[in-house]
Amino acid sequence: MGPHRSRWRWPKRDGPGQIEELAVERGFRFVNRMSHWRLRKRIHLLWGENDQIFKLELAQKMKEQLGDKATVEGIEKAGHLVHLERPCVYNSCLNNFLSSFHANANANANQFSF
Repeated sequence: MGPHRSRWRWPKRDGPGQIEELAVERGFRFVNRMSHWRLRKRIHLLWGENDQIFKLELAQKMKEQLGDKATVEGIEKAGHLVHLERPCVYNSCLNNFLSSFHANANANANQFSF
């Protein structure tokens, strides 16, 4: 195997469980490596509640492994392509999450005002 070649291979079997197997193998390996780090940044997972590729339960498990800085928000009537299927709802959820940074920054600034 050359230096630029990945060690990862597609699962050998075909079928409906193949994608979930891939998600668990790739996703959890990444999350397990990250769980050793202390997360300083907040992570917000926006997930389609009807996602048939990566179930909402996978997002919940990822959130548990990522720790207290991670949150999960399920979007109703959305599948795997949440940002395309429910763009207004997705943008609203994203805006609320990003606005919380501004609110926290203002609260911290007011804490030190004289």
